[in-house]
Amino acid sequence: MLHILEKIELSGRGTYFCPSCQH
Repeated sequence: MLHILEKIELSGRGTYFCPSCQH
């Protein structure tokens, strides 16, 4: 399975969030 990283903007910052890689 491939983990797709969703690019979301937080506080005007480009942060990569992985919904499938929850801690």
